[in-house]
Amino acid sequence: STFYDACIILGSYRFWKSVAIEPFSWLPFINAEKNGGISDVKTAISKGKLTGPLSTTVLLEMLLKHDPAQAVKLAEKMVEEYPECRLFAWQLGEGYWKMERFTDAVRVFSGIADSMSQNETDDGSAKLRCWWKLAVLSKSVGKTSECLHYCNKVIEIGKRESVNKKQKKIIDKAQRLIDEIIDG
Repeated sequence: STFYDACIILGSYRFWKSVAIEPFSWLPFINAEKNGGISDVKTAISKGKLTGPLSTTVLLEMLLKHDPAQAVKLAEKMVEEYPECRLFAWQLGEGYWKMERFTDAVRVFSGIADSMSQNETDDGSAKLRCWWKLAVLSKSVGKTSECLHYCNKVIEIGKRESVNKKQKKIIDKAQRLIDEIIDG
């Protein structure tokens, strides 16, 4: 039924509205509906006719914010069912990062970057974003040499003119991070 399909919109609204008003949740008239929003999206996924696996990405984003352990569990299942879907893999990597599973996150994001080598439509921008994610992740856990390694990969890919135009901000951030580490 299309009623169940509409639950994905309602659930998304309820969840993200709750996230936005969270700083004011102490006020008595503020009603946080994160769990209700998650429940609505689960209903849309299980009973809707138009929602497919892509709808699960909405739920994964909610769970990454609200319950990373559940997000990882669901993302692992989705990656197993859809091994070619880099979006599910990316969300799995994000979940591992949030759960401080550095080695698993590196494996996932490196795998995505490697898979981009076979993608004729990628000019290097997607691979660059993976290396930047790994640079930030490495810095966040104090792995300076790994951070430098990934930043240098970003800079190297960024030498391509088409990539440099699209990813200038990330390339500049990578250079600043290298400078910060070397000067620091």
